[in-house]
Amino acid sequence: MPTISETFQDYETDMLEMIAEQWGIADDIIQKQNIKKQLSNLLNNKELFSEIIQSLSADAQSALQFLLNDGGKTQTAQFTRRFGEIREMGAGAREKEHPDRNPISTSESLFYRGLIALSFFNERNEAEEFIYIPSEFITFIKPTQEFSLKAHTPRAYPETTLTQKHYASDEILDHMCSLLAAIRGKIPTAEVSQVIPSPIQRFLNTFFYSQEIIDKKAAISDTNKIKELLLDERDAAFSKACISWMENKSLNELKLLPNLRFEGKWKNEPAKTRKKLLDIISNLIPDAWYSITDFVDWMQKIHPDFQRSRGEYDLWFIKDVETDNFINGFENWQQVEGQLLEYFLTGPLFWFGIIDLASNENSDRMIGFKKSKWATTLLNKQFVKYNSPETSECILHSNGEVLVQTNTQREIRYQIARFCVWEKKNPNHYRFKISSSAIRRADAQKITVNQIKTLFEKYGKKPVPKNLFIALDRWNKGQLQIELKDQILIRVDSAEILDKIQKSPAKQYIIERLNPTTAIVSSDNLNRLEDAIIKLGYFADIWHEV
Repeated sequence: MPTISETFQDYETDMLEMIAEQWGIADDIIQKQNIKKQLSNLLNNKELFSEIIQSLSADAQSALQFLLNDGGKTQTAQFTRRFGEIREMGAGAREKEHPDRNPISTSESLFYRGLIALSFFNERNEAEEFIYIPSEFITFIKPTQEFSLKAHTPRAYPETTLTQKHYASDEILDHMCSLLAAIRGKIPTAEVSQVIPSPIQRFLNTFFYSQEIIDKKAAISDTNKIKELLLDERDAAFSKACISWMENKSLNELKLLPNLRFEGKWKNEPAKTRKKLLDIISNLIPDAWYSITDFVDWMQKIHPDFQRSRGEYDLWFIKDVETDNFINGFENWQQVEGQLLEYFLTGPLFWFGIIDLASNENSDRMIGFKKSKWATTLLNKQFVKYNSPETSECILHSNGEVLVQTNTQREIRYQIARFCVWEKKNPNHYRFKISSSAIRRADAQKITVNQIKTLFEKYGKKPVPKNLFIALDRWNKGQLQIELKDQILIRVDSAEILDKIQKSPAKQYIIERLNPTTAIVSSDNLNRLEDAIIKLGYFADIWHEV
């Protein structure tokens, strides 16, 4: 930072005299001698500086703290939005207006005390105007006022008002396993959405692409990285994923906001934005809850340019999807930066275990957050350590249902999820179905019936229902033996099969037998009939055609 002497280098004499008067040392200036040198030496006085600081208003002290939090300097536009403008004046205007005695803002008051100054610094390969504190004053401020980077934080939120708390977990690891299996097995989106929320799907697809795990066509491109993710211990795999996200240079969270559309050739710097936000989060008070709304408002006041600076507010062409209107300019900060902050808090920062969230009872909207028990470790890019025992078996039911506990080893669930039909997940289990559709998916991936049997024999909880292996063998030998036509007909390969159905509990779903191999069934009971048929050792195809 420039020194006091360097700061005063281009100041006119009347400016220097105003500063001397504000410090109460005007009489100590010897006329006809170098006033800049004299004033620089007189102001470089820790005790005198302490007196000046103590005489400042709370707003003025807050403004100095604001600068100190940014290392002693910040962009002029950002500072003056918060603490008011500094009028441009020549000597004649200063003599008339006396801004030193009648400042219009906190900024102007500090400027005519010589406590802050303006200069151009090279940032992002271009010269930008900053307001700064001269270097000697920075060394005086810290011991004098005990200004602390960590002290400048938003107001804490009363914990008693938060009824539902959602603590950080490594669930993102399970979503990663699920999505990779879905990509590998080309599982229909409707099935995947029953297990992975859409915002996480969108984020992880982008994350996998940025890590070169998948290609532009969303196809697996690096199986070695998948193996590492599936085989590492949970705490190591989770920590690696979090650190990879923090260091990611190409993943662009701004472009993931669903309510915004981006036009033009401008580019943002997502890695710098993410780092600034992570630095701010790291300085929050441990165990203190914060309102998400209050935090966003505080960011607008204290760190508004964490993503954009000055002219960029008008250079980035961003549209609101709903209105199709441009939302450029600082006046639309909440619609861009505010929305991005809320996405970070309720999305990646929570998914990767850095913060806990809170909501009110009977509401899905998150209203509060705090740093998690893992925050400090992860923000320092170190691995978290925790025990998370995993099981190595699945549960097979006679109707073809496959239950995989949420703590089952990832590589086992990955193999099952690649070809089975996905059903809605419950709190303790992933639910799949082995059916004719599942076997066809397996075949498309060159997974044989014998490999499926080996998988279930190895990991299926004993005893494994024999009818499933009978059905797999029959499929392997004779392929499909039953078709369930949409809403109306069941058609089988032989009268013997339909006889078995009518002698079993499945007979309740048959309305009328038309001939030895065909019967009418109730459309409401197609899925129940399919389950009953699997128990008899057969697979059925359901045709959804009129």
